[in-house]
Amino acid sequence: MSDLTMADASSAPTSAVVNLTQHAIEVFAGDRVIATFPPSGTFARLRERVDAEPPLTTGRAVVPVASVAYEPVVDGLPAPADGTVLVVSRVLAAAVERDDLYFPHDEVRDPDGRIIGCRALGRFRGSATVSSAPGDERHAE
Repeated sequence: MSDLTMADASSAPTSAVVNLTQHAIEVFAGDRVIATFPPSGTFARLRERVDAEPPLTTGRAVVPVASVAYEPVVDGLPAPADGTVLVVSRVLAAAVERDDLYFPHDEVRDPDGRIIGCRALGRFRGSATVSSAPGDERHAE
């Protein structure tokens, strides 16, 4: 499982996994699928605000541009339930501080570069600190 080690699963309580994404999540160990979590039929997502921006003129075409901002509203996310974990998008898991939110991590791709699964489920702990690169004058607050 990449650089991650498997914890002793024999002593861990069993969790129900509810996939709140639009795609089946297949978890790989090497080249073998060890778990598949089909979509539940409910899709959790952050609400977006989208505004039109002036188009970008390139050497090939005039390309439409949209300004996108996430609203502080989540649609389709059930309340926490004991013994249940929820698989959501990485963006949603990063935006909402809850211990029951997981996302596909360490993606597996087919020869054409399409994501076909993951090697682990990830989750965020605490808040991330963003810093700028050396020489970059932009700073996160």
